Amino acid sequence: MKTKQWMLVSALAGIFGVTVAHAAPTIYDLTSGSVGPPLVQDQATVNSAIFLAPSGIYDATGTGVFNPFVRIQDNVSEQGYNTSDRSVQFDENTDPNFTRDVLFSDVPIITLNGTKYLEFVLDINESASVGNRYISLDRLQLFVGANQQTNTAAGDYDGVSTLGTLTALYDLDSGGDNALFLDYGVVGSGSGRADLVALIPLSVIPTSLQNSSSSLYLYSQFGLTNDPTPFPNGRDGTSDAGFEEWAYVRGSVTCPPGTTDPNCGNGGGGGGGGSAPEPGSLALLGIGLAGLAARLRGNRRT
Repeated sequence: MKTKQWMLVSALAGIFGVTVAHAAPTIYDLTSGSVGPPLVQDQATVNSAIFLAPSGIYDATGTGVFNPFVRIQDNVSEQGYNTSDRSVQFDENTDPNFTRDVLFSDVPIITLNGTKYLEFVLDINESASVGNRYISLDRLQLFVGANQQTNTAAGDYDGVSTLGTLTALYDLDSGGDNALFLDYGVVGSGSGRADLVALIPLSVIPTSLQNSSSSLYLYSQFGLTNDPTPFPNGRDGTSDAGFEEWAYVRGSVTCPPGTTDPNCGNGGGGGGGGSAPEPGSLALLGIGLAGLAARLRGNRRT
């Protein structure tokens, strides 16, 4: 279900006092509990992007290791994108330390099995209780433009695939409705941990925009997959606690500089990916793409 449709149906639900469920998507289960086929656990590839659920905790130290660029928070469902424009359009935190413009050159680029990817990290902050610690990532779109001063303004996202003058270069829902099911408890409670690593193919971005002056915008929506029927223990994906926050990590999570994995390396080109590793840098171990988590800086819960 597209955002524009969801907003309309939600509004009608509020008027008439009815409960509206998100139309059933293809669900990729990245939680700690196995729910069986056709759901996927721990990792998934959706429209050529790779999504990795961490399975352990490693400390990351040093100023500037974890770099948030959009923080989103609301009850039941929430959405937003990074921008330095104020006021914001959706559920974005307006503190410029957490929601801001990002340059293409800021984001790490890694090479995995011969393919280059942009690497993003998601920190989710849900309730620690058994039934409420899950959340669904229902929409994810990437936009890249040549001028960060003119590409976005409050109200510029159309709810489908356009942000200002830009068209989505990557869309989680391309070819069908998809959702990722995430577990706040996989790597332990508390904010400041990496709960998902998203690797988006560099090839979706035109080469003319792969430069230091291009700006990057990541739109996401959470909490629409709220039907617990396919899952044990009454799990649902609605948002019922703290913020969700996208960031990039200096030195890369997946392929930190100096890695000895022959299938994984620093791809170059991104400012984050070209940095020297910090002590205790995050590492994603294994050719099989089962991720290791990241204990990131500070408690950033609002």
